Amino acid sequence: MFLVSSFLFALMGVFVKLASPYASANEIALARFSAGIVTALVLARSGKISLAANRKFLLIARGIISGLAIMLFFAAIKTGSLTNTTVLNNTYPIFATVFAAFYLKEKVRPVVILPLVLSVLGIVLLTRPDFSNIRTGDLLALASAIMAGMSVVMIRELRKTESAWAVFFYLSIFGAVFSGILALPDFVVPAYSGIVYMVFVAAFGTVGQVINTAAYKYCTASVGSVLSMSTAVFSSFFGLLFLGEKLTSLEAVGAAVILVSSTCVAYYGAAEQKAVKTGQPQ
Repeated sequence: MFLVSSFLFALMGVFVKLASPYASANEIALARFSAGIVTALVLARSGKISLAANRKFLLIARGIISGLAIMLFFAAIKTGSLTNTTVLNNTYPIFATVFAAFYLKEKVRPVVILPLVLSVLGIVLLTRPDFSNIRTGDLLALASAIMAGMSVVMIRELRKTESAWAVFFYLSIFGAVFSGILALPDFVVPAYSGIVYMVFVAAFGTVGQVINTAAYKYCTASVGSVLSMSTAVFSSFFGLLFLGEKLTSLEAVGAAVILVSSTCVAYYGAAEQKAVKTGQPQ
């Protein structure tokens, strides 16, 4: 499920890139979250899903944390380099693992630590950041990663009692509020092509987010976070295939490292679930 959601997020990224000449990043994000709200409400109205909240305070807290993470991420892109922002934001699995160990009392198994470290290394090889000077954008991106790590732990906890759609719905509400605030100053109505691209952004983003949220019911925060980093691999592949972007040998090594690490973690997660179901010691 994590790999599927990563695939969809990468496709979403392609259409974000295509929509960028027609609208700001904040406006595109607003479209994505607004579509999520409408989709959830329509499905709830038809009785296909339930948006009932058992732990409303935690749902709201997670929505706020995620919303702030999004704001910081976009601010980091605006004030700093995209490469550094991408690398620093993708360190969130480290923070998710630490927070999960303290808050959820999840054991960080040695088999996860090495793939986690290797995945971060793979991200660095893929994006080749320049950290010779620490800038405001770098600090904002790091703050975004910390909050994203907190959000992952909250999702893991919420999935014990809440439906994936309820968690997604609250994220969409606060995501729309925060991205809407940022989009207002330079809001424009995009051309027809831009609207079409934004529809695809909303579609892939909505389905990918719901699947990603649902998946946290079946594994630890650390395992899920490592698997989610495979988005970088799919993004590189789609950039090469659809956007004409080049991939150097070093970047290819980085992608391979992430893919191998994610595969190992996926295999470990599947083995752990099988052990739980059959009652075998882990």
